[in-house]
Amino acid sequence: FASTVAWADLALVDYRLGASTQSIESALIRAVHFGPTETHVRIAVSEVGMLTWPDLDQSARAAVREAVLGLMMYDSKALTRLIVLHDLQDRLCEVLAQELSDSRRCNPDIPS
Repeated sequence: FASTVAWADLALVDYRLGASTQSIESALIRAVHFGPTETHVRIAVSEVGMLTWPDLDQSARAAVREAVLGLMMYDSKALTRLIVLHDLQDRLCEVLAQELSDSRRCNPDIPS
């Protein structure tokens, strides 16, 4: 548990200090690898991952997607708080694009 939380916390600290994308990606991937079911990991990885999404490589994006899906299933209130706090509704749609069967849910401008 301790190392799992440490990786999640490192991702948060790296983001807040403006560390390299590579350092953030590494922490995100390791946090999800070692603690995919830990609530703290899901929250931290979802937050940092959605905030840095455009810069992340595919491996880091997969880790973030896993964390976000876990939050949706097991702690949707925490995910909602993150989305509202950082105004991430559009980003959530990007993160979950593969899982959304009807993309109009996120973009009402897409014609039927």
